Amino acid sequence: MISFEPLPEFKPKFSVASCVIEHDGKVLLLRRHPMKPQGGTWCLPAGKLDAGERERDAAARETFEETGIVLDPEALAHRFKAFVRYDAYDFTYDVFFVTLPSRPEPQLHEGEHVDFRWLTPEEALTLPLIQDEDVCLKKCYGLD
Repeated sequence: MISFEPLPEFKPKFSVASCVIEHDGKVLLLRRHPMKPQGGTWCLPAGKLDAGERERDAAARETFEETGIVLDPEALAHRFKAFVRYDAYDFTYDVFFVTLPSRPEPQLHEGEHVDFRWLTPEEALTLPLIQDEDVCLKKCYGLD
């Protein structure tokens, strides 16, 4: 379950930050390694925050670790915070946004992702996405 308002008795086990990276109306999506949880699904660059790390710094760091793309954390626009509840745990999910003037060629981190695509948000919604990513993309782009 995902909510944009705090959930009752919400106790986050960790926090995750992600980044919508856009160029020329297309968004970068990554396909998760088949051996990872929810393997084979598509997602935004994202990952858990390190202790004491700001959300925007984590979004930039995870983007670099997963794609080799360097982002200035201060250039990332915060779109929203979501509150996610899975069966075993709760976590927060912050989504940031950046538009790039040129399209970089991602260098995928071996063992995490096996493919990438630049797609319009509407095209992205046709893929098998990681749980709740469709809700986040729709919110980010005002799609219903």
